[in-house]
Amino acid sequence: MRLIFVGGCERSGTTLVQKILTSHSRIAGGPEFVFTGRIADLYRRMTTSYPGPYATRLEAFYDDEELAAAFRSFYGSFFRRLIEGKPGALYLSEKTPSNIFAAPQLLKIFPDSFFVHVIRDGRGVLASHRQVRKRLVAAGDETYNRATFRTRHVCGRWNRAIETHLELRADRDVAGRVVEVRFEDLLLEPERILSRLFQHLSLELEDTALAPEKITAQQAGIPVDGYWTTEEMVRQRFNPRKIDRWRQSLPRVTQVLGNLLMADNLRRLSYPVGDSYLPANRALCWLHRRLN
Repeated sequence: MRLIFVGGCERSGTTLVQKILTSHSRIAGGPEFVFTGRIADLYRRMTTSYPGPYATRLEAFYDDEELAAAFRSFYGSFFRRLIEGKPGALYLSEKTPSNIFAAPQLLKIFPDSFFVHVIRDGRGVLASHRQVRKRLVAAGDETYNRATFRTRHVCGRWNRAIETHLELRADRDVAGRVVEVRFEDLLLEPERILSRLFQHLSLELEDTALAPEKITAQQAGIPVDGYWTTEEMVRQRFNPRKIDRWRQSLPRVTQVLGNLLMADNLRRLSYPVGDSYLPANRALCWLHRRLN
């Protein structure tokens, strides 16, 4: 069974895309398997060339293909229940937002896999994080990590996800297996975007994909916690009005800071951003490199 990995900066629409994918009769899937990135990182560490005697020692245990085969067997063993629960499935889709940061290793371990990167305007991502934080505060939940919702942290995660994607797109060995799904385009033209996505997978577009509001969380295997994922989100139709909602919901100072921190990558992806933000963004990036 071939694998589909779905990833992207948190709050970019990865849950919606996973819900659509797993509604297909030929694609199995379930909730996030949070260990995917850690397993990929272990693979990266085990393929690193160590200096001195360690390189020779590792050669006694495996070569590159043997190592990749061992990881394929190990990773695949965790998804037997999902696969057995959907007879006739040709693909297994695993969605965890942080998969984007493990994509280079995942595409190497699984040479016939696909990676679906869901991309959203970074300012929309910021606004969505603020909504999650409001729900957590309203519920009196004091266990969440406040740093996760800070503007600088969110912008940094978004920038890193976009830069990883651009590196993948430039890598001829894997670029053909990387599918970009723009959240905004999906809301505006769902049939065109989803037809292209399923065509990439050599699958027919099914009617269920165009009516995500009819796919229940239980059917998609998506847990609803009321904070990160709500019943309202799960039942929502394709709604183009969500695209620019950040303009009204984000405080002006947060918009300015977000533009400063993300301007260069926003422009690379053709999202509108004022020219005045670009020099400041490049100066900040230069300063960050100097300090690190």
